[in-house]
Amino acid sequence: MSIAIAPFVFTSASVELLAATAPKPFANCNPNIHLVVRDYDFDATLIDTLALPNADVSTKTHLISLPNYTFSCAHSSLLKGLPKEVTGLASLSRYNLSLPNQISSTLSVPNTFAVCFPGSSKSTGVAFFGSKGPYYAFFQNSKIDLSKSLIYTPLIVNPDGIGDTVISYSDDPPSYEYFVNLTSIRINGQNVPINVSLLNIDHENFLGIGGTKFSSNTPYTLLESSIYKAFTKLFIKEASSSRFNLTRTSSVKPFSVCYAARLVKVTSIGPDVPTVELELGGKKGVVWRIVGANSMVRVKNKKNNLDLWCLGFVDNGVNKKTSIVIGAKQLEENLMQFDIESNKLGFTSLLTSHSLKCSHFNVTDFAKNN
Repeated sequence: MSIAIAPFVFTSASVELLAATAPKPFANCNPNIHLVVRDYDFDATLIDTLALPNADVSTKTHLISLPNYTFSCAHSSLLKGLPKEVTGLASLSRYNLSLPNQISSTLSVPNTFAVCFPGSSKSTGVAFFGSKGPYYAFFQNSKIDLSKSLIYTPLIVNPDGIGDTVISYSDDPPSYEYFVNLTSIRINGQNVPINVSLLNIDHENFLGIGGTKFSSNTPYTLLESSIYKAFTKLFIKEASSSRFNLTRTSSVKPFSVCYAARLVKVTSIGPDVPTVELELGGKKGVVWRIVGANSMVRVKNKKNNLDLWCLGFVDNGVNKKTSIVIGAKQLEENLMQFDIESNKLGFTSLLTSHSLKCSHFNVTDFAKNN
């Protein structure tokens, strides 16, 4: 059994369901829905039935119902800054009331989900729940199972879940967020000199300091200051080599490394700039490759005659709890599978490298061709 949702906008271990698939927002909590509790974060926590599209056509059932699903009737302020079509949020974290956890426990399916979110607001993404595959993309009359292209690395549990910027000395529960064991960073094959202690999570003292996590409500990857300094220095050096022949120009916040767009060659995988490689734990050779489409951000302002390509990594200062926060820009057009019960992450790197996009996971086509 597999549940598919499209379209959606994805952010910070959560998926914002668009009006096509989400229930209408609560102007006031429905008095006919069983009220569980009220607190300062939510208007109410309540129980109702959730129905989601079924991606498994062998059942002949278009919708799968999840009875006794736990919702929250939340303040509309939580939707601030999101597309106007968004009517709610669904947590994809490790929390026991997250969407994948509730689907898994209710339907007795694997506690696994896969997500792919687009690089453009004009395109669509997809999410699959309760299945480790297949994940079919459809392109030029071909049916491609991208679960076979996933590369796996372990997910790491951070022992302290108090937050990214707060260091706690109390007995807090483990983090609900997703961490990976990043061991090194390379640019154009050259190692970025990093204090490796920053890449490790402090398990011994249960403080949860250090490490690398995903947070797609963070627009661009955040790097601890010493990492950022070494990273940008090497990127600038490699970009100025004869292979790319790029010269920096004045930057715009929050970026510090920018190039005139007219001087940057653009290919099918984005701006032609040095490739960033994230070496991850697991089997030798597990590498997440970040090419121009995921590493560079276009900055345009016609009024000021501004047209730049800027490196989409930001200095996050010092003494932050998490050393590296991989942001949304770097995750666009990637298929990612979060296997919570096996504690591993599967990823494809940029789908455009294979002439594919997240929009090729057409749920209607999936039903027709499965």
